[in-house]
Amino acid sequence: MKVLSGTFSQAAAILAAALLLGLAVNQASDAPLPLIRQPALAEDLPWPVVTGAEVLEFVNQGAAIIIDARPAEDYALGHIPGAINLPFNEFDAYFEELGPSLPKDFPIVVYCGGGNCDDSHEVLYQLQARNFQDLSIYTEGWREWSQGDFPTEK
Repeated sequence: MKVLSGTFSQAAAILAAALLLGLAVNQASDAPLPLIRQPALAEDLPWPVVTGAEVLEFVNQGAAIIIDARPAEDYALGHIPGAINLPFNEFDAYFEELGPSLPKDFPIVVYCGGGNCDDSHEVLYQLQARNFQDLSIYTEGWREWSQGDFPTEK
């Protein structure tokens, strides 16, 4: 048992040394990787960013398809009126059913939880790969919408 304990201690020490060495090399690099993931900046996104007020205008005028990229459980608790649920974590299954009814040249706005949520980005990449043309992202997403003075539905 003592041999096993010594082996475990050695493995832990090697792991700690490797971690510290990796952190040191990263910091010494000309372009160190961030230790905490930063959300994408709007100017770095390949799609136009829309505001909550713009999404509300699209909803009221029927001028865009609104897609909620959050999991189905979150969508069921509340979403933007008229939004279609196309969760990133089940994209293929949902798209198989919904995809044929989505026009490729009509405006589509995709949102998720907002903040650090990247589900909307992933859904947009999937739609872009399937040749959808008029894509936008509502980066503030459900967090802003649900806390603001915007209508919701369940």
